Amino acid sequence: MNPTWVGIERFILGIVSSFTGAFIVWTIFVLRERWALRRMEGHWLVVEETTPRYSLGLLQFSFWTKRHRYDGYKYAESGERILHWETVKAYFDADHMKFLYIYEVTHFDRGGKTNHGFGQIIIPTGGVPVGSGETDGFFVDAEKAGSDMHVVRCFRAEDVAKNLKIVLDPNNEEDRKNFIVQLAAKNWSGR
Repeated sequence: MNPTWVGIERFILGIVSSFTGAFIVWTIFVLRERWALRRMEGHWLVVEETTPRYSLGLLQFSFWTKRHRYDGYKYAESGERILHWETVKAYFDADHMKFLYIYEVTHFDRGGKTNHGFGQIIIPTGGVPVGSGETDGFFVDAEKAGSDMHVVRCFRAEDVAKNLKIVLDPNNEEDRKNFIVQLAAKNWSGR
């Protein structure tokens, strides 16, 4: 074989090996960085700090968009849905362990009126929430200038249901409604 072709072949193999190695290192870095957020995926009970108002949200990874989404419903004490929020844009700040999202809200109690807002969920170290799966966060509706910031506590919905001995299949709307009604009857705030 011609020595020139051997050199070219080795050069190409070296480049391919370098790119493969770099890709593997990059993949490990990305997976490690996102691991904490992946551990937070699931159904969350969101309790507003000032007066216990309840929402149920789902943090999940969308394989279509290759991004995380945080969507859910806010409920009245009667268990009826008041509004639905849907993630428009999301960002995981791995340096500060925060999941930041911009959402669009559809108000059922206001004839389908929509508005937007911004929220944040603090990701505990390693993505492992404390206690009954607790973490903190907040959201701010952007209906008007100077909208209030709503401080919230987030709990793993299944853990709360189990601890309070309430049947909850988070994918069953009747169970979700019953869960909210029982929490409201107890004025449960997680404290």
